[in-house]
Order: sequence, then structure tokens, then C-alpha cells
Amino acid sequence: MENFNQTILHEYPHPIAKCYENVMGARDAVERWEKIRQLYEATLKYCSCIAIAEYLQTEHEDQRINTALSYLSKPTMGHWFNLFRLCSGYCRNQGKSLFPESAFDKIKDRPDLIAGFNKIKTFLETGKHFQSEAVSLLAYLELWVTYRNRTSGHGAPQRAHIEELNPFLEKAFIDVLLNLSILKQATLVFLSDIRAERHSFVHLLYRLMGTSKIAIRDYITSKENALLGLDNCLLICSPENEIPVLSVHPLMIFSNDDVYLLHSSDLKHNVEYICHHSGAFYSADRIYEDFKEKLGAFFPGYAAETGIDSEGIYSNAVKMSLLDGIIEEEERNSLDAMRHQLGLSDERAKGLEETVFSKLGILVDSAIEPKTNPQAPIIIPYEQASREIGINKHEFSRILFYPYASVRLGFWAELVSRLASQAFKNNMAFSMVAPDPSADYDSSAMIALLASADDIMNMYQPDLVIMVPSFSQSFMELFHKKFQKISCSLMTVDTEFYEYDYFKEHGLPVPPVVQIDNYEGGRLAAGILMRSLIKEGSDIKLLVMPGIEDAPHSKARIQGFEDAIRYKHPDARIRMLPSANFQREKARQIMDNYCEDIDIAKYQGIFCCNDEMALGVYASLNHKFDNNLNFGIVGFNNTLEMQHSVLMDKRGWLKGTISQNFPEYISAIIQVAKKLLRGSPVEQKYLIKPIEIHK
Repeated sequence: MENFNQTILHEYPHPIAKCYENVMGARDAVERWEKIRQLYEATLKYCSCIAIAEYLQTEHEDQRINTALSYLSKPTMGHWFNLFRLCSGYCRNQGKSLFPESAFDKIKDRPDLIAGFNKIKTFLETGKHFQSEAVSLLAYLELWVTYRNRTSGHGAPQRAHIEELNPFLEKAFIDVLLNLSILKQATLVFLSDIRAERHSFVHLLYRLMGTSKIAIRDYITSKENALLGLDNCLLICSPENEIPVLSVHPLMIFSNDDVYLLHSSDLKHNVEYICHHSGAFYSADRIYEDFKEKLGAFFPGYAAETGIDSEGIYSNAVKMSLLDGIIEEEERNSLDAMRHQLGLSDERAKGLEETVFSKLGILVDSAIEPKTNPQAPIIIPYEQASREIGINKHEFSRILFYPYASVRLGFWAELVSRLASQAFKNNMAFSMVAPDPSADYDSSAMIALLASADDIMNMYQPDLVIMVPSFSQSFMELFHKKFQKISCSLMTVDTEFYEYDYFKEHGLPVPPVVQIDNYEGGRLAAGILMRSLIKEGSDIKLLVMPGIEDAPHSKARIQGFEDAIRYKHPDARIRMLPSANFQREKARQIMDNYCEDIDIAKYQGIFCCNDEMALGVYASLNHKFDNNLNFGIVGFNNTLEMQHSVLMDKRGWLKGTISQNFPEYISAIIQVAKKLLRGSPVEQKYLIKPIEIHK
């Protein structure tokens, strides 16, 4: 570790190296804890600035990122983390990210990172002891942000805690940097001046790696390659040839012989920056025009001629503060400061917040984190509520459908319609609470709903909850807190709870699940491609597009597909494309980029883990190729739009899809629901046999 200490101090970017120097020079445990916090903040913001700068070089097609960028006027550490996650992920999918995919994989060979993760989780969830064996960089950083908010925004912890946690936090940070070794390979430089000399342009550069600023050899280019307009800016060099390739201005600036990172803007005439190792702030009126030029487009209604859309900016900031379903104290302070900057009255700001809460399906009281321990929610007994509105409980049962995904998409829209219809026929009152349609498969929207679980359960008073649980770790952690005293039956469809220990620990039955046999569906999809395209003895090359990364049902479909292909063709080459999160537009973008890099004609076909992605791939190919391309596309779900597209496909590329067998699927859900409501025993898992649909 001693050797790596010197590596950080001499070879990592200046903001990180200087903060680490402060950690090494701390006089006692409390000061060291504070310096470690500043070190993490500087590192996360530095990475986020690079990721944002990379995204700004693209076509800005990701609406989630565009919305997230709008709260750079007053970002919290949670906002910085979200931007790093979104921007780096988007640029990696585009093949344009400095950060390699491997940096974000789950890792088992970073023992200090894993130990730090488990220590923080154990502190955050009193009474539990965590022993995770593998952790991803993003999972650790997200957990650290939660820890930082709990201990900084809500008052520093006791000395005993600090002395216990310091070694874990410090060693885990070393593993963070080891996993982000690209930071020392991509040199940070300051371009102080550009001179024209005859037919060349001379760039005067200073290397800002380690704790000192060092002048380096001039960078000389032709006029065409000159970095005109970037003098007095910070740039990132290519790891391969040390040539400046990415401007991080105005997210980071160099002033007073130090590096400053963006802190806030009043969106009128000033941008404020902070030097994390010194704590100094720098107000830069002169940079405001650069800030407006680079980022102004992401603020709703932003235009120099018409002023700014203060209400739109504030509403977006509220929405992003609710990613975990709760506005914490630090986020509340940030929103209050923004409200004053934007000139909004208390009454108007409250009205905008209530509008955002309503759109997200969150009740106001559940979204505001109290500064003292909250009182238990007032629950009106079902029998009392029934009497008040003249309902006899035994006349029907109340069913609440609680999915993690938006229901605007084909599969979910059909499932909900069929389920509601059959529930009515079986004397069940069907209700649903679901994410806003714009959320698609964003688990943060489900988490926001889950944060209001107490109010939702009190409002609907269900006898049975049919949940489609998200498989994200954040969802499971919040579920544990919200459903400890669940008083009605619970079952799941499509996905299931994969952590059964929670239910056993609380003496609760493990919820049964009704879902399609995803593995068998993947095998059927392979059969469609093999019969329609693949000839014996041919060189087999296929593509696969996953759904949500690490989603068990997506992985099962892929496994079934691969097993079926390799059983018939052991030497087949199957190439995995980036995950498109089950989204059509993202699938189209991924395929557009992929077709630029390889000869698609060398592949026989692609299996997409849902129909939305299959149609996105079809749209991409339809734009680039003519009828001479011999290629097959197979989807999954058999949505109405996919059925129509297969029939109308004149290219012959859409070979088929996999039906989730809705008649049998819905019948199984209703039958399991009836058993649960009667108190009859049920099986743990009900697998529905999929059906192959092809031309």
C-alpha cells in the first residue's frame, strides 16, 4: 500500500492527488475522516465531469441524461453519482467512453473494496451483518453516497465510529482507484496559450497529474488540428498517445494555480467552483457564457432572449431528488437554495413539488424526510373503512397490481388488460399503482413508488398484492424496510424475489411466482433462427441483444438460446451486444453504431430479449440495407405491434417471436390468487410454457 500511496501522489489527477495528500497529513482520526470524505467527493465529481464531457460530444439523444443535466445548477453528491452512472453507461454503449466496461463489472479480487462495502452496509442497516463476496464499482459508490449523506448531511458520527470506519474507507478507496487506473493513464492538462508560428500552431501545456503543475513539451499541430478556442481550458489526453482529445471546460477550471470543480450556478450571471482539497470557492462571472453555451440547452425553456424557465428547472431538480423516494435534509437545503436563486416563492415552490409528487405517484408526507423519528402512519382498519363506504368485505377481494415497469409498452399493456378483465370475472376488484409511462424500465421510478408503500397500502387496503419486483439492490433494501409488517397476501409475476432469507427471517411465507419459462423461450427462439437461416456445415455467427443488465429473466432467455444453438452447432460464434434495457430506441442506436464497425452480412441473425428491441434493430437495418441482406431477427413477447410487423415485413428479416401464452399465464395468476385469498397452500413457482410464433 505504501508504494501505491506514492503512485496516487505523483501519477493521479491533481484534484485527487491533493486530497489524498491531505488524508496522509491528517493529525487525528476525526480530521482524517473528513479528509477521506473530501477525497471521495473530489474523485466522484472528477469522474462525473469526464463522463458528462464525453456525453456533450454526442448527439444528446438520451432524455434521462438530458433531464439529469438540468440540475447541474445546484447538484448534490447523489446527482453527481447519477450523472456518472448514466453518462458513462451511455458513452460505453456508443463505444466513446474513456472508462472501460471492465471497470464496472462485479469484482471478487478487491478484498478491501468488498470489506468496505460490507462495513458500510452493516452500519446503515443496524442489526444485520453483510458478507457480500463481489461488488461493482457503481454499487460501492452509490452506497458511499448514502453513507456520506447520513453522516454529513445529518450530523457527524461519534469518534468511536470514525476510528472504526476510517481504515475500511481508506483501503476501499485504494481499490476504487485500482479499478479506475484509467485516471492515471488519461493525463489532465491545462492549455495556457496557443501561438501561431508560420504554418504551425504551438500549444503550451501544463501537466496536472500528482500534486504539482509541470510544464511539458509543446504540442504542435497544423491549423486544421489546432485546439482553437480551448486556450485557458482543462483537457484530458488520450491514454494511447497523450494528445489532448476531450475538453472538460466549463465543468472543471484552472485558476489561482489550482483545479476547481463545478459547484453551482445562479443561472443568471454567475458560476461557482470549489477546490476540494483547500475548500476555496471561486466565482467565475467570465465563465458564465461558456456554461450557458455548453449546458444551457438542457435547462427547460432556457434562452437568452426569453430568460430561463425557473419553474421547469425547479421541478426537474425535485424529480431527480426523489430517485430514492425521499428528499433528504441535504437535498432539501439544496432545493431551498435553488428556490431563492430562481426567485420562486415558498408557496409556488410547494405547489411545484406537489405536482411532481402527484406525477410520480408519491404522497407528500412520505417524500419529505423528517428531522426527528416519524410517528407511525395512521392505518384505518379495513373493516372500518368498509363500513364507512357501505362495502361488505366478503362480497369481493381487493387486488393491487404493483409493477416495476411502465405499462405503456406492448407486453405490459396486454397483461394488465387481460388480468383486470379476468379479475372482475372472478369477483376481484382490480387496482394498479405503476410508474409514470416515461420511466419505461427505470427501477428508480419503482423505488420512488415503494417509498410511499405505507400510504399506498392504506389507500387501497388490498387483500392481495401482485408485485413485479425490481431486481435492483436499492429496491430490495427499501422493500425490506417498507414491508416488514405486511398484513396481506403477496405474490409476484414475471420476476421474483431472489433473496428469500428476508421472508424466512421475519416468519413470512416466500411469495409464489407465476412466470414464463424464459429458458425454454430462448431455446424456441434459437429454433426459429436455425430453421429459417442456418444450413448444415455453414459458419455460424449470431448476435444477441440482452434486456436489462443482470436481469435474471433476460439472462435465462439468453442461456436457453445459447444452449440450443451450441447443441446443434458446437462451434457457433455468438456475440453479445450491449444491453438496450428492453428499449426500442436504445436498441436502434446500438445497432446503428455496431453496423459502422463490422460487416453485418457476416452474421446470420440476432435474438433480442424482447420485441421492442427487435423492432429497434429492424428499424436500424431497414435504414441502412436493402433486400439483399440475408438476416434474421427474433424477438420475445409476441406484442400486437410485433405480430403486425412480422406480417407486413417485406424484407423478410423478422422471422418470428416468442409468445408468453397469455391465456395460460393469466389463468395461472388468477388461480394462485384465489388460493392465497382462501389461505390454501401454493407452490413456490409456476412456470408457463411459451409458444413459438413464426412465419
